[in-house]
Amino acid sequence: MENNLLTTDFDEIILSGYCLIMNGQSILNKPDIPDNFWIIKSIVVKNTYQLVEVINLKGDRAIRTRNAGNWGAWIYD
Repeated sequence: MENNLLTTDFDEIILSGYCLIMNGQSILNKPDIPDNFWIIKSIVVKNTYQLVEVINLKGDRAIRTRNAGNWGAWIYD
């Protein structure tokens, strides 16, 4: 678990790691997937590129990327 990923804004996730967020209804810039219990995986490459994947307990999934500080839109699977 990477405790530094626990935040109130998904845009502030800037480290690699995994975490579980419970009761995430008040988090800003969150994906639009049901449930408020999410497993989050973040992979950062050279502080420039990043992939964040969010999966809820029902298996719904959303991903988005960051390139040079700019976040893309959530993509739903």
